[in-house]
Formats: sequence, C-alpha cells, structure tokens
Amino acid sequence: MDKRYQLRGYSGPVANQVIELAEPDITLGRDLSNDIVVSDSEVSRNHARLIWQDDGYTIQDLRSTNGTWVNGNSAMRAAKLAAGDMVAVGKVSVFVFELVPEPETDTTREQEASELPDLIESTMLMPAWQAEALKAREVVRARPLSPSAQLSPGRSFHQRYAAYLQSGDSDGLLSLYHPDATLLNTDASITGTAAIAEFFEQYFGGLGSFSAKPAGKYVEGYDAILCETTVETADIVARVHDVFVFRDGKATHQFTCTMEITSKLAKSPE
Repeated sequence: MDKRYQLRGYSGPVANQVIELAEPDITLGRDLSNDIVVSDSEVSRNHARLIWQDDGYTIQDLRSTNGTWVNGNSAMRAAKLAAGDMVAVGKVSVFVFELVPEPETDTTREQEASELPDLIESTMLMPAWQAEALKAREVVRARPLSPSAQLSPGRSFHQRYAAYLQSGDSDGLLSLYHPDATLLNTDASITGTAAIAEFFEQYFGGLGSFSAKPAGKYVEGYDAILCETTVETADIVARVHDVFVFRDGKATHQFTCTMEITSKLAKSPE
C-alpha cells in the first residue's frame, strides 16, 4: 500500500476523529470487535467493511439497519473510494475519506477549514443528502464564476437561478426544482411545487423593486453547490448564501441563509 489513507470524522459521534487506514481488510461497526468502533446507536454492530484492492480501498455495507452511503449513494454493493468522498454510516455519523496529509499541509488545511461558512453544517437535517452538502463544504473556495463557455452544470444552474430571480420569473424558477423539492430557511420548510410557487409569489411581492446578481463566492461539490447572491432593494443590500442539492440536474433541496444585510437608508442626525 504505497498510498496512505485516513477517515476523518465530520459529523455525529465521529466528528473530529482521525483514523488512519493501515490494514488491507478493515471492519467498522458498533461492536468492540471491529477494527473501527463507532459509538453510535444508529450504527449496526457489524456495519461495513473496507478492503484494499487495485491500489485503493472499497467499502461495502454489511446489511446494516441504516445503511452505508458514499456521496449519498448506497454501498450495498462494494463502492470504490476516492480521496474527498463522503462516507455516511447510519443516520448521523459521516467521515471524509482522504489521503493522509503531508506535515507541511496541516496548517493550510486548518486555515481553509476555519474559513468555511457555517451554513451547510447548521442546516443539514436529512442523512440521505447529508454527504452531498458535506462534500460541497470540503471543496469550498472563494472564486469568480467561469466564462460561459466553461460553465459546469452547477455554475449554469446558478446563473439561471439568478436570472430568473432578477426578472421575477416564478415559472422559470419552478422549472429548476423537482416536484417534491424542499426549500429550507431559518423560518420555514417548504415542500412541493404548489407551496414553492406560493413562496416565490410572496417573496417577490414583499421585495418590491430589486436586483439579484451572482457574487464571487461559489462552491461546487458532488451534486451540490453553495453560491452567493447579492440582493438589492431600495432600502437594503443583502448577501445571501444558498446551498442546492441536485438529482438529475434539478434541485431536490435548497437551504437559504442571509449572511449580511446593509441598510441604504441614511442615519437620522442625533
């Protein structure tokens, strides 16, 4: 095994644990007989198995109660792991599979982690797509959008979303979502086409005249993006972060958080 890999805990009881994978056959589960013991009631006694083959690790679920997921996909059949993959065991315990970092990269990684927004971690509620949002967190970077000729599906989605938002096109916005999509923010959870259509109607009615433009911060992970939009009305300028999780090119979940609001109204003299 020329390459050295590790599992780094990202959420649930395994958060902040770092486990180097040093053997070619590794079992994981709640029982103390396992090579990796996960103290989580949602993890089965003998939950999953990692095997070194073809210059890398695969993972397979051992018919656990709550499943093993790689980037949101079931690992009932052996799944090949790549650095950066998110491995969820049970409902809340999630690891990131990664190369063991060289000593000189530790400071850089810690600095990058400290700059990550709290939005994803604070709004993840469902294990089926938890790994997708965490994947976006793992690769988050502040960078400008690429030219249109080089747009990825995620960037293209973001620009269409902002354009429909800017024009107040509710039908255009609805075309970006699955019929059973869910929108979450700090005040509400909205599911289904009819409810989302009503939400946008109320949203546009409450804003009045406004502009919405993609900002420079952008994240693209495995079937998930985090993007920043600047929304400006007559009274305020708001910096809004949205996380979208995709299936077949359309959003299944959207988390929205207003990160900053600046008033444009002049302060009254004292």
